[in-house]
Amino acid sequence: MRHGQTLKRWKAPVAAGAALGAGGALIALVALVALVALVAMPRPAKAAETTASSGFAVHPWWGSGERAVQFYVPAEVEYRAGPFAAGLLTAYAHTWRRGSGGEDASLSALLDTKLTTSYSAVGRLPVDVLLGLDLNLPTGKTRLSRREASLVMDPDLVPITSFGEGFNANPTLALARSWGAVAAGVGAGYAWRGSYDLGSAAGGDDYDPGDVVTLSAEVRWAFAPTWEARLAGGYARYGRDELDGKEVLGEGDFWSLLAGCSRDWGRWSASADVQGIFRQKSEVLSADGTLGTEPERSRGPEWRGAARAGYALDDATRLTAALEGQYTAENGYSDDSPFFVGSRERVALTAGVGRQFASVWEAQADLGGFYLHTEESRLAPALDAGTYLGLVVRALVTVRF
Repeated sequence: MRHGQTLKRWKAPVAAGAALGAGGALIALVALVALVALVAMPRPAKAAETTASSGFAVHPWWGSGERAVQFYVPAEVEYRAGPFAAGLLTAYAHTWRRGSGGEDASLSALLDTKLTTSYSAVGRLPVDVLLGLDLNLPTGKTRLSRREASLVMDPDLVPITSFGEGFNANPTLALARSWGAVAAGVGAGYAWRGSYDLGSAAGGDDYDPGDVVTLSAEVRWAFAPTWEARLAGGYARYGRDELDGKEVLGEGDFWSLLAGCSRDWGRWSASADVQGIFRQKSEVLSADGTLGTEPERSRGPEWRGAARAGYALDDATRLTAALEGQYTAENGYSDDSPFFVGSRERVALTAGVGRQFASVWEAQADLGGFYLHTEESRLAPALDAGTYLGLVVRALVTVRF
């Protein structure tokens, strides 16, 4: 697969997630993936290029007597000149939800803006280097009423689970090197997360999320002319969250391990991967008001698998399809505990078509849906036991100049 395709596949969803308030835990891994892909399949440096993208996405879902829809319009501008790149990404979103009791809630707002910068040094040092600095600009909405807070939904239902954060700064460093058919790299990042006003829904005003330290590693092996295998791992350590100056939560360490392979041959491309996600025990408030390690893990282990395929109808048109599965085990608490989170299974299927027009225009349209069956989840965002169904319709247009 060409480097541009590899980088675009990883960058788009994670950059959007960071701009929409997902935090910085995955940014170091994304930087590493981009650098290892570049080292494994280098390409000549291009002249300065600017791209602008926009479109829309609609995510309706229904189940357990509830229904909701989330609609958003993203806008992104990116500039590249040799080893330097900079980008700006934001979105406007409308979210609506009707609860099982018939109560309605809705919110329309601009989301946070993500400013990304990076500099790569490839082929000039004993190891190749990618430096990055990502900033979260607080243009979104943070002070939510209690009704608006019900729109912060489970991430298995909608993609946008935060309408705003504070000012965040996330420097990253990735190092990589190739040895013939093998390329490997390591990455690190530090996400400084600024405080912001949560509003009455949280029982306090000044919320200061803990900073995040991330580490990552990846190995790629082109073991045949059209085949590539990869193994990647990630780790994140979270600082303690504070509310009105008092420590209220120390989220447990995050570990992930991913193994996959891909093949490009003729007009076809295909890939498959499996990932395990493991979260350690968190620090929570005890009876005396201090933080202590919880007796059980509040989040069970999570397993994800994905298979993707693409076919080029011609030089300008490409069809894509993806099948994704997820299983999350119940946490360590008993089912009569107020901290119980049950197991869940989720399957999603998406099909799309992309086309290039007049060498500078590109368009992509996707249609998909998901099935989610879950036991009760009593930790925020709470979710009733039952079966949930959802759809996704999205379109994106990109122009280069």
